[in-house]
Amino acid sequence: MFLFSLLFVVASWAQQTNITCDYQIVGVPFSQVTLGFLENGQPEDFVTITVQGRSHRESYTPVTPNAGEKFHGWISQESSENSIEMVVFEEKQSAGDSKLVNHRVPFGKEIWGSCISSFSARP
Repeated sequence: MFLFSLLFVVASWAQQTNITCDYQIVGVPFSQVTLGFLENGQPEDFVTITVQGRSHRESYTPVTPNAGEKFHGWISQESSENSIEMVVFEEKQSAGDSKLVNHRVPFGKEIWGSCISSFSARP
């Protein structure tokens, strides 16, 4: 009981600052996507994408998550050539915690990855 109470206090005191997902293709690291959060708990309007050690920012547009999803949004939604759907699940799926979906390619549309969240103390 004490442990449960302690976890509740820590969870209410901490604030999620970002979630970082590492994506792989056939077991080989492909990219890392980091989504940050504002003090009010809303996602920032950009993600940081790292590929082969180089990072850059792309816009992020959140949409209402479906059942079982923690976060759902679009990376570069304004670009018809570069938009990618990003879904982070509430519970780990058999293929991973998150997926990126490229709706423009004929096969291999989904890339799955694992995610970790970072927290900080609330001010």
